[in-house]
Amino acid sequence: MDLPTQIAAIWREALDVPEDAPDATFFELGGQSITALMITAWLEDELGVTGVGVDDLFDDPDLATFTRLVVASLEPAA
Repeated sequence: MDLPTQIAAIWREALDVPEDAPDATFFELGGQSITALMITAWLEDELGVTGVGVDDLFDDPDLATFTRLVVASLEPAA
């Protein structure tokens, strides 16, 4: 499974994303502090991602934006 698919699976599991809301943002999906903590913990535990924090989710991204953020956090600094 590729990285974007893994990120999407975590997002969908944590936020219980309905089929009719694929582009909804974190808060539109009912995201809260505990949900943000769950997502960041799962990213770290399952994918080794440590460069994404709760504050990134509080910027209210949609899945595509969040995926880009996570992938960018893994890229080496130029």
